[in-house]
Amino acid sequence: MFVTVTYGMVGWYLADCQVRRYLANGIWSLSGAALTGVFFTCAQMHLIDATTQGEGWMLVFDLIGIPASVYFLWVVKLVHNDSVMDWNRRPLVGAAAAPARPSPWSGESPQH
Repeated sequence: MFVTVTYGMVGWYLADCQVRRYLANGIWSLSGAALTGVFFTCAQMHLIDATTQGEGWMLVFDLIGIPASVYFLWVVKLVHNDSVMDWNRRPLVGAAAAPARPSPWSGESPQH
């Protein structure tokens, strides 16, 4: 049940970010919407697994999922609160310019 709650919270933060992004910019992030769906369905799967009688060996995978769910929740919560810089908003490093020489497969001859 713990993993159900943490994955549900991750899905909630991702969904909240997607809705706020759509209201502010009028666009959806396909990867963000997909991750939201993945975490909500993951939470649902863990809920079904926790409420039905399953195999004993599944407990091993469930125990491994607890630290993973805490880590996902921690990272998503930090990004949601703007406590860490989202990699999508980082500035570009270096100056954008043509390369000093063409790539070997471009068909262009190098200038000497």
